[in-house]
Amino acid sequence: PEWISRVLDVGAMGIIAPHIRTASEAAEVVKYAKFPPYGERSSSGAMSHLSYKSLPASKLYPLMNANTIVIVQFESQLALDNAESIIATEGVDIVLIGTNDLTADMGIAGQYDHPKVDQAYQLTIDLCKKYGKWCGVGGLSSRQDLVDKYVKLGARYVSAGTDLAFLLSITAEKAKQIKQITY
Repeated sequence: PEWISRVLDVGAMGIIAPHIRTASEAAEVVKYAKFPPYGERSSSGAMSHLSYKSLPASKLYPLMNANTIVIVQFESQLALDNAESIIATEGVDIVLIGTNDLTADMGIAGQYDHPKVDQAYQLTIDLCKKYGKWCGVGGLSSRQDLVDKYVKLGARYVSAGTDLAFLLSITAEKAKQIKQITY
């Protein structure tokens, strides 16, 4: 709870909770991310989200709850087995499939074209539609064809990569430019 509240209190507008396997785990994340009546997040006073203006709790809580996204990640077969109850959890907004960890857990590490991956996405997308949630695609930034496929099936959130990958990419490009300098 202290990590969730800390990042939300300093300005994040949502959280991604990895390795969610059960509805009770999802509910616990919601409890820490949302204010009453959906959760138990504590008010930290004036917030950066509102330019440090103070609002009474009766206005602050509904506003922040409506604008704080809770993303849970499916990264195991157990999560898929419990998909419906997790997705039905009030306060969960997006289910992000962590494809790399999911394939590893399924014993098919890195086999993105495996039918089990398609089945995982189809199940999650269908249940998200049923409960008015969004499905997210994660771990497939190297496979635009699959990202396109799952978006066409109904996924509406795409993780384009990680901060470390972005930093490494730009630093590699800069290093390449430096190596090309002639004198």
